[in-house]
Amino acid sequence: YRHQADVYHAYQIFKRAGLDDDHIVVFHYDDIANDSENPTPGQVINSPYGNDVYPGVPKDYTGLDVTAANFIAALKGDADAVKGGSGKVIASGAKDKVFAAFFDHGGPGILGVPAGTGPYIYANDVNDALKSKYEAGGFKELTFYVEACES
Repeated sequence: YRHQADVYHAYQIFKRAGLDDDHIVVFHYDDIANDSENPTPGQVINSPYGNDVYPGVPKDYTGLDVTAANFIAALKGDADAVKGGSGKVIASGAKDKVFAAFFDHGGPGILGVPAGTGPYIYANDVNDALKSKYEAGGFKELTFYVEACES
């Protein structure tokens, strides 16, 4: 629950800061808001007594489209490489500041993806993707926030 709730909370912060959805790419399995065990059906609450952070969250990549390959392709800005989802990628340029955030399980050298969606995301693949994007003029500055076990 917390990983998706963290994604939704981050999205709401970006929206309040004035970012448009065309500047935000969201990956989330999207199975908690309407789960029968959710105590607030149709809502996702990120903190005790908090507000619903689910409204308006884009469904760029959900369910089985939340894969390592799609995540890497989105980071690189490679729309041709994504399979499924909205096809949205980080389409930034040499003067742009990029913020990427990852919320899920992790371990040494790996980041998790939802069960059944394929292999882990490997640190070397993330590094290679970001390096190639930078070298191709894909961003000026990058902040990559990771909230995962052993991050």
